[in-house]
Amino acid sequence: MNSKPPLHTGLSRAVFSSRSVFGFPHVRSDAARCSQWTGRPFRRVSPCRSVPQQAVRRQCRQQVILKAGSTSLETQGKRGAADAEEALLAALAGVQGRGSKDLSPAQRSAFDAAVADLEADGGLPAPTAAPELNGRWRLLFTSKPGTNSPIQRTFTSVDAFSIFQDITLDAERLPLIVNVVEFGEWGVLRVEAEANTDARPLPGFTPRKGAGLPIFGKSSTWAPKAKDMRVDFQFSKGLFDFKALPFTIPYPVPFKLLGDETKGFIDVTYLSRKPDGVRLSRGNKGTLFVLQRVGQVPIA
Repeated sequence: MNSKPPLHTGLSRAVFSSRSVFGFPHVRSDAARCSQWTGRPFRRVSPCRSVPQQAVRRQCRQQVILKAGSTSLETQGKRGAADAEEALLAALAGVQGRGSKDLSPAQRSAFDAAVADLEADGGLPAPTAAPELNGRWRLLFTSKPGTNSPIQRTFTSVDAFSIFQDITLDAERLPLIVNVVEFGEWGVLRVEAEANTDARPLPGFTPRKGAGLPIFGKSSTWAPKAKDMRVDFQFSKGLFDFKALPFTIPYPVPFKLLGDETKGFIDVTYLSRKPDGVRLSRGNKGTLFVLQRVGQVPIA
């Protein structure tokens, strides 16, 4: 038998459709309104199993609260760059060989999460054009993807050696990247590379092409993700300077004869805003480098 709907149902529908609820804008129907609020499709019931309007509002309200709660948790899960830097340094505390030895599962998890957060943030924009990139950087960690050269693996795995990267990209001097290995009281090794960036292009420079010889480490040639984030370089010379000797010893690599094997690049994926902050770089051989700024480049 057909009967007219109760008066309170029609009145409730009229009131519900004539005003916004929880501050959300008007929509034409309860289902559309619920979908707009929650981002989820509203589940309709069979016409023969209609539910009171209050139940409709209750279901929609629950979905709104659930979505608001999940959004709040997602927001709480995101941390700032400063906190991510602290977490990164904490994860690397006590790690031997600058990462050449395996991290514990807990350290690896914390490290990977911090790196992901920092690279998502990016730090300073256009890092290779930023003056903050210039200076001396201490190497804290390097990954070990098997494409590293034997020389690189030898020096980076010895904790007794202090390893730095001196970057000079300002307009007053020749743009250089110098990898420095300090052997304590015995001496130092400096390997120089001329640098090329979007902001300071090196006249006549051509980037590396091809994977290269396996003995020097397999190289990649992917394009940078953005402008002013890559430093292309070409090694030009290297010298051992031992305090006990009155002369320097050439680095045993004939750079001038190796052509593209002396070229590479680093993409700066995160550059800290802090004067003693960290920098993340990924090299053409697949290596992740974590470095911390320690000051200006020493005057030779």
